[in-house]
Amino acid sequence: MRAIRSLENVGWRLGEVESFELRAKTECPQEAIEAYKRDGVVCFRQAFDGYWLDEIEKGIEDVYAMGGANADVIQADPNDPGFFYNDTVMWPRVARFKDFIYNSNAPDLYRSLLETESLTFYYDFLIVKNAGCNTSATPWHHDIAYYPLNGTQIANCWTALDSIPVDTAVRFVRGSHHGKETKRATHFNPDKEYQNLMMERPITPDFDSMAERGECEIVACSMEPGDTVVFNCRTFHSAPGNHLPSRRAAFSTNWVGDDVTYNDIPQETDPKTRGEDLIHGAAIECATFPRVR
Repeated sequence: MRAIRSLENVGWRLGEVESFELRAKTECPQEAIEAYKRDGVVCFRQAFDGYWLDEIEKGIEDVYAMGGANADVIQADPNDPGFFYNDTVMWPRVARFKDFIYNSNAPDLYRSLLETESLTFYYDFLIVKNAGCNTSATPWHHDIAYYPLNGTQIANCWTALDSIPVDTAVRFVRGSHHGKETKRATHFNPDKEYQNLMMERPITPDFDSMAERGECEIVACSMEPGDTVVFNCRTFHSAPGNHLPSRRAAFSTNWVGDDVTYNDIPQETDPKTRGEDLIHGAAIECATFPRVR
């Protein structure tokens, strides 16, 4: 796994994700829709209020208490005092997460951004990099490499739960969602690999080196609790470890729109569940992937 270099030792200038204030919590500005189509990523400032942030935090406590069915704990270097915790598909057993998915302003906001008539919930993803989680970087990847899906209206909506300075923020390759080729999946845990990995897919490029040569632009933005970055499933992204003396956590929700269909690939996927009675080329709506709008 390639290391994600710190901002002190890269030869490129970090650009900025375009950010937007919401005039209405359930409606995306037209300028944001245009930026999302162009760049593959946008940031909404204060998309969620204190009530929903508190509910998510209580939901995290529930996850820890129950024990994560799909949890993975990563400590890339045994000398690191912190670790990287992630878990997926928590909402069926965590009532507060289900409430957020169905009853917060999230589905209406993201439906507006995707310009879709229907909106289906794909899965939730908890990402916690504890203090001192220095070497557990998230490698460059795009989400479509892990999904048994086809279509363009697939969005990852990554909500910050802590103050996140730009040097520990998620980084994106601006406009990379326009590429048509799906790259090979890389496991976030360097000690694991996906079953039936699709080796015919090419490996992800070294975007740090490409940026140094002026062949791409890498962008990021600092975030405060309640801010959300929304990015296309084909937008390449990565994140450094957490050298801060405090936690860096986010709650990610993933949504799909009208043009998305099931792609019956042989590879193990994220999330691991495939849903119920899905047919290649048909919609993914089912009990596991419910339509919420």
